[in-house]
Amino acid sequence: MRFKKEPLYHLLSYAVPLFLAGLLNSEALVFKWRTGFLHGGIASSVIILLVYMQWARSVYRRFPQKQMRGTVTAFALLFMMLSPLRVVKYCMVTPDGMAARYLWYAYYVPLIFGPLFMFYVALCFGQPDDYRFSKKWYWLFLPAALLAAGLLTNDVHQQAFLFTNGVADWDTYTRGWLYLAVAVWIP
Repeated sequence: MRFKKEPLYHLLSYAVPLFLAGLLNSEALVFKWRTGFLHGGIASSVIILLVYMQWARSVYRRFPQKQMRGTVTAFALLFMMLSPLRVVKYCMVTPDGMAARYLWYAYYVPLIFGPLFMFYVALCFGQPDDYRFSKKWYWLFLPAALLAAGLLTNDVHQQAFLFTNGVADWDTYTRGWLYLAVAVWIP
């Protein structure tokens, strides 16, 4: 049996940059410098974004089915938001301000829509290249959008995170029923 090098090179093109991003992030957290985390966080985010772009490009080339290709590309673009959100939240805004709180809420949006996109991809497996799933499946966007809107408007109703000392002191909170609904939606 002959060993093929191309799959190994392809795997390493993902694994090595992600390992490097983890090292940069760990180095920044160990030194706990605000500027150190900023530089390590930005470098880590850029590497992760590049890996996601490489993955999206690879998916776009390899999947002949148009619906699946578009859904996986949308999934990759959605998850590309996670690293920059984290860097902005921890490095570029005041930790106790309103912007940091909304960035915390916004972090959940890709996590809510991610499983939905992967469900749509699962619908496309084994189907012909011109397959389009039924429009009834688009109704699943409604609960995802309601969960995302509920999280983004938590300051108004406090059903996801209940702040015991008010919104001004948002470090002290308990989780509400909306958070539990999101946790059930995100496997």
